[in-house]
Amino acid sequence: MARFITHTKLKSVGRQTINQAGTHQYLADEPLSQHGTDAGPSPVQYLLGSLGSCLGASIRSVADKDPNVEIKLFNVDTLGEMEIYPDKSSKIVNISVKITCHTNLEPEQQTDLINRAIHICTVHNTLKAAIPIEIEILD
Repeated sequence: MARFITHTKLKSVGRQTINQAGTHQYLADEPLSQHGTDAGPSPVQYLLGSLGSCLGASIRSVADKDPNVEIKLFNVDTLGEMEIYPDKSSKIVNISVKITCHTNLEPEQQTDLINRAIHICTVHNTLKAAIPIEIEILD
């Protein structure tokens, strides 16, 4: 089983957080309209980007198994629709994904390639299953 660990620290500016994932750091923030400083993507934008990134990595993984497959273009556009409830909680209630893919394959083979990538995409599989999240509050 693979494990992934990130560490997130709230900064003292707006809604900014700095995230550490291995040797990589990335900033998340909220837009000005949400009392952030708009210094980086929002956590929801990272979530949607993670889905697109995972689909891209997945199709490359599938294509790499066949030296005759040439991916000329692979773009993913994701749209997340968020609902805000009366108690001020919110969640993404729908995600739409649009994939643009150009390869050297026949249309049916290309569709199969995309479907195989979707099938192995960890982020897609996680989101579609809506896994429970365990939260432990530490002192």
